[in-house]
Amino acid sequence: VKNGSCGILLKYGMDVDITNNTLHDGTYTGISVGWTWNDSAPSGVERIRVSNNLIYNIGLDTLNDLGGIYTLGRLRDSEVSYNHVYNVTCADNHIAQGIYLDQGTTELEVHHNLVHDCEIHGLYMNKNGSDNQIYNNIFAANGLAALHFVATDDGKRGADVYGNVIATNGEYAYRYIYLYQKKPRFEEYDNLYYDYQTSSGAVRSQLSYTQGSAVVAAVAEVQKNGYYRRALFECPAFSDFAARDFSIESTDARELLISIGFQPWDITAAGSKTQVKCPKKGEEA
Repeated sequence: VKNGSCGILLKYGMDVDITNNTLHDGTYTGISVGWTWNDSAPSGVERIRVSNNLIYNIGLDTLNDLGGIYTLGRLRDSEVSYNHVYNVTCADNHIAQGIYLDQGTTELEVHHNLVHDCEIHGLYMNKNGSDNQIYNNIFAANGLAALHFVATDDGKRGADVYGNVIATNGEYAYRYIYLYQKKPRFEEYDNLYYDYQTSSGAVRSQLSYTQGSAVVAAVAEVQKNGYYRRALFECPAFSDFAARDFSIESTDARELLISIGFQPWDITAAGSKTQVKCPKKGEEA
């Protein structure tokens, strides 16, 4: 298998379900959908469901510009949902995202995904795309930032981000909300934020980036710029964050999350429903 091979690649298609797969230990993207580098329509990709997949140990510090789940172009009436993605890494600390919405990703719903311990971002959205909905996800302990939306002057509303749990461990919640004075392309509201490193709601974001310098801002400054709207800064009470057990057993914690519209789900349902034994070297399949 070549290093640049995806676990599953769908360039064009309609009414396709990519569900209940377990993908791991590959040097490039786990699941890749789309083959159009802008938001033009028709794109030949509609009604795609990437759901209930378990994706981990992707990248293996070998290549760059990759994701656990990668999308490209207009994806009308499609969704990325109920997936568990973790440990996505790359060469040279460059580009490795848990969920990677690359150029032109449009009309996609991203919901009920658990994304943690990815080297760069939990979710990254590149330019040109619009009208995406990102809700009811858990982004936790991702290396540089939980979320990054590339700012442009195209006037498009890239995404609405709401009802998510964003649990940092010293990294940023958002990276470069403003980029070279360009306006942000996302609306954010009704999310829960908590930083496990400080055991507090004192999450940090990179508010802006200009001429090689990033401005890191605390909660109050980010709120002045119209973000962290109607946010909660409370511990989500995962069963064991250190052991990466993100189940939520406490009734009080569930009620807290429900107050922002978040609905817990069965994280263990992601992955293959069958057990496949891989033969060792020299054994017959």
